[in-house]
Amino acid sequence: MQEVKNDKKQKSGQQEELNKIEESLISENQEDFNEKEVPMVDVPEKPQIYLVELMFIFPILIVADILDIFSLTGIGAVLSWAMDLVATGVTTLWLWWKGRRAEWNLIANLIEFIPVVDILPWRTTMMIILLVKDSKIGKQTLSKIEKVGDKNRVKSSLK
Repeated sequence: MQEVKNDKKQKSGQQEELNKIEESLISENQEDFNEKEVPMVDVPEKPQIYLVELMFIFPILIVADILDIFSLTGIGAVLSWAMDLVATGVTTLWLWWKGRRAEWNLIANLIEFIPVVDILPWRTTMMIILLVKDSKIGKQTLSKIEKVGDKNRVKSSLK
């Protein structure tokens, strides 16, 4: 019995020593880390959207919108759905290739598959909004709008 108690005391003593050594190593590493400069990681910017690319994308969207108008007829519905599939694939792959988030594109494309609602140019409107947000003028305008919105939120929270 006595030997078991001595073994437990010896193991607990060893564990305490290990804990102290571990804490000292962690504190030394933390001090070394705090003294060193952490290098900045460059986040690559998203590739710019060029006019040449849009000359290939927008005709597809416009043709899809024109065929959506004819979707109320039997043959027009089949053509409209086929063109919607092509336009969805092209725009989604293009946005993915450009490094853009494609959630709004997918939502607009899903809306285009709903009969009667697809007469409105949802996909084309979404693409125009994306381009406005991506342009320098659009970014400046959006930053001004956000500043006004922030001021309004502060005023409303003070009331």
